[in-house]
Amino acid sequence: MNRDSDDTAFDHFVPLEQVNAGDQGVLVHLGTGDATVQRLMSMGLIPGAIVKVVRVAPLGDPIMLEVAGYQVCVRRREAIGICINTSVTDPLDPSSAL
Repeated sequence: MNRDSDDTAFDHFVPLEQVNAGDQGVLVHLGTGDATVQRLMSMGLIPGAIVKVVRVAPLGDPIMLEVAGYQVCVRRREAIGICINTSVTDPLDPSSAL
């Protein structure tokens, strides 16, 4: 494989603590503790879910997300382990890649 193409594949993977209001993408990684992962998954944050950042508090904590038509808030320390792919807005539609 070509390393340069591999690197660019990950260029659009962004940790949630680095996003801005209005950003959206497909959830690709949940990398926090086991209990936290279970709680986040029960709220709809599962790999492949479309995640939109609704609001980020002034000091960056919490972050309000829209997932599956409803809004959830995550703490900044939880958001560090969550990555979204901002180059794809719909995992089922290949034409949605930016």
